[in-house]
Amino acid sequence: MAEPQAPPAITPLALAKRYAFPALVVAGLIAAACLAVDLRRLGQLLLAARLWPLAALLACHVLNLLLHSLRLYLLMGRAVPVGTLFHANNVCNMVNSLLPFRAGEFAMALMLARQVPGGGAEVLSRVFVDRLLGLISILTVFLAALPGFSPHGAAAASLAHSGAYYVAALGGIVLALFLATALEDQLVALARLVLSRLPLQPEPAIARLRGLINGLRVLFRLRTSAPVFLLALGSWGFIIALNYCGMLSVIPAPSVTAAVFVTFLTIVGIMLVATPSGVGTVHGATVLVLSMFGIGAEQALAVGILAHALVTAANIGLGLVSAQRMDFHLGRLLRRTTGPDPAA
Repeated sequence: MAEPQAPPAITPLALAKRYAFPALVVAGLIAAACLAVDLRRLGQLLLAARLWPLAALLACHVLNLLLHSLRLYLLMGRAVPVGTLFHANNVCNMVNSLLPFRAGEFAMALMLARQVPGGGAEVLSRVFVDRLLGLISILTVFLAALPGFSPHGAAAASLAHSGAYYVAALGGIVLALFLATALEDQLVALARLVLSRLPLQPEPAIARLRGLINGLRVLFRLRTSAPVFLLALGSWGFIIALNYCGMLSVIPAPSVTAAVFVTFLTIVGIMLVATPSGVGTVHGATVLVLSMFGIGAEQALAVGILAHALVTAANIGLGLVSAQRMDFHLGRLLRRTTGPDPAA
């Protein structure tokens, strides 16, 4: 009997090839920020930040994590304990704080694969549904906030008229997912035909495909998706409050509408440029949005730095504790993502 092969070694070259581009993006964004602001003024603002809003910011973050765990509990069909999901979500946030390309979601699939009937593929699809419902809910909040928005400049005006594009994009995604669930047999038959022409065992891939489609069905079960949508609204409420507290630590009288827009555009930025922990994109989105409300670049960047630093530190700290509880090791994930055949 052949001995099992050892996992591929993690080499610096493999890590560099995979993460060089996001590192360059982050470096470029930081360089641009340094050229655009008065660093001495920025340092003064950071040192003078009020402490109690920062403490409230952390409290809002923890409350958001608890609500997010309840969302995942419903989406996983109540098959996974809430405590386990809380720890898995903490690890997910920690990995996303350290690695680009939303690697945390794959870490969650790795941890929960044995607790969901469809394995890691079904976990991934249910996490995708969670993210999609989250996007729909923050888009709802964004559209509700638009009537109270008084734009400053052409960029603000274009953002105010962009709601229709986001609605169309999310509507197209939901339609595509509905077709995937409705045409499962046809998709499986097509996949089986394609795989039959390849030197591969078709059944494992077919099982993963069925797991993915089965996980997507939860989106169209209103008894599950409706409560998850409401919980997502609550989560965004805490995140908006988090951003408001971040602004309050530096700005005397911030606008709630500004906090909504910072939250929304930050999410869009992270989707477009998936850097570790949103480094650069979070700060850029904060400066862009707050400039529309007449806030100076130094104040806006101070807000972004404080909020981002505290949330990232909390995510890494909680993630380290949860990783021990879940017996999760980052090396296993890296071996799967940097080896020659991650799908093997």
